[in-house]
Amino acid sequence: MIKILKDGVVKKDTLIHFIYNATCDKCGCEFEFEIEDIKSQEKHPGGKKTIECPYCHKDITKSSFDYREVEVEIE
Repeated sequence: MIKILKDGVVKKDTLIHFIYNATCDKCGCEFEFEIEDIKSQEKHPGGKKTIECPYCHKDITKSSFDYREVEVEIE
């Protein structure tokens, strides 16, 4: 017969998910977006990402380094 003397701890896998912040140059809308929302992206590091402003629908194309990344932990 098995008898538990002390409960164990099962660790959950923690994933880091990046959310990006952007400001539209045309209307000033500030918004967050995820990788899935990017319309196009150059493949090299620091490559340009194009995202559509959710307010005025203007395409915003900036270097990857120009967007602010926010790390969010997901369990």
